[in-house]
Amino acid sequence: MKTLILTMVLITAQYSAAATEVWKGEGALFSIKGNAEGSYNLRVENTKDGNKTESLITVTLPDGIEKNFKCSNTHTDDGGWASVCNNGKGGGRCFGE
Repeated sequence: MKTLILTMVLITAQYSAAATEVWKGEGALFSIKGNAEGSYNLRVENTKDGNKTESLITVTLPDGIEKNFKCSNTHTDDGGWASVCNNGKGGGRCFGE
């Protein structure tokens, strides 16, 4: 009986797990005068679970220093969203199509 219950729990947990996607890219840094200063790397890991997305963001600067950010975005029933991040919070709504 214990084996059957454990198997059912594992199957249920597998189907309710959140989906994670990773995006990587590169960007360019410019001075106020428009001179190229270097490039940075960006890695974003999004974990979606229902109407909520948890994002772990890593920015690697040209000198190798890493800046990490964490953000939680929740989509609301009225087409908007609310964001709570380690560097601030906010939200908004899209109008139109």
